Amino acid sequence: MKLSNRSKIEDVKIFNLDKHIDHRGYITKVFDEKIRLTLTNDSRALNYMYETYSRRDVLRGLHYQIEKPQSRLLRVSYGAIYDVVLDLRKSSPTFGKWQAEILSSEKSGAIWIPAGVAHGYFVMSEIAILNIQTDYEYFQNLQRVIKWNDTSLAIDWPIYADFPIMIPPILSDRDELGVNFSHADFFD
Repeated sequence: MKLSNRSKIEDVKIFNLDKHIDHRGYITKVFDEKIRLTLTNDSRALNYMYETYSRRDVLRGLHYQIEKPQSRLLRVSYGAIYDVVLDLRKSSPTFGKWQAEILSSEKSGAIWIPAGVAHGYFVMSEIAILNIQTDYEYFQNLQRVIKWNDTSLAIDWPIYADFPIMIPPILSDRDELGVNFSHADFFD
């Protein structure tokens, strides 16, 4: 694992997993106890694993759970995404700040997102498959959504095909109904 120093959000860690390549293909160690200890000192295990499949121009997020907040280890196993994290922890020095990173399977891109940080992404490749390990189960009724295009956040999503022509992202109904940052529920 090659930990990056690019993260600007407290406790968020961006890294690339080691890929061992030969004439047959490659193998990547995705997770073990040593990786978990490098990412967090929280003793909760990452007991749940989810996989998402999305096509080009899908935008998911910005999602989080106030009750049973999830820490997430996210890895792109196929394709490329524009990944965005937003700090919602009032006690954090990076509260209200966001950061974006392009993650891809080609570079074994992965990110650690601690509880209290909202997450969203935009699919840049024809398709993208993400593997997400969490310490708490996903509960749709506990999920909160902040509007991806809240002007107060000014997130620089790459949704322009030929500037200034915007390709409207493909959103779920839930993501369409997200709240502005000023009306969001925050963590202490």
